[in-house]
Amino acid sequence: MPGRSTPSHHLFVDYTLTVIGLAAFLIEGPLPRTDSSMHIVLHFTPIRPSRAHVRVATVVEMDHLPLLGQAGTGWSARPLNKLLTVLAQRWTCRDVARDFPAWNHQRHTEQPRLTTADGPIRRYRHWARQHYTEQ
Repeated sequence: MPGRSTPSHHLFVDYTLTVIGLAAFLIEGPLPRTDSSMHIVLHFTPIRPSRAHVRVATVVEMDHLPLLGQAGTGWSARPLNKLLTVLAQRWTCRDVARDFPAWNHQRHTEQPRLTTADGPIRRYRHWARQHYTEQ
């Protein structure tokens, strides 16, 4: 999937989005201009109409510290990995929170208008239908 830009920094990244079941998503991609990658797991639990718990987990992995050469591998990279993970978690939570108004006002549309750019959503909706009961 194409990257998206953050409003404050216009950062574009390529990432892979994997849908896991009905309510979990794994987003993985390299961080630009580094030898590191970021992994995000989002999990949504509906608790009542227009309300859901959202859980976010973020990890940044850096194999080595670019400026330190061989000295910046292994244990020496861990403190920076932890710091980058904390910062990435805060950024991810803030970015996810921007979508709350859209999620709180969404409606189910039985036959939505879809284009080829929407990807395999039609197959996913067909598969997901088995998990819902008629009301």
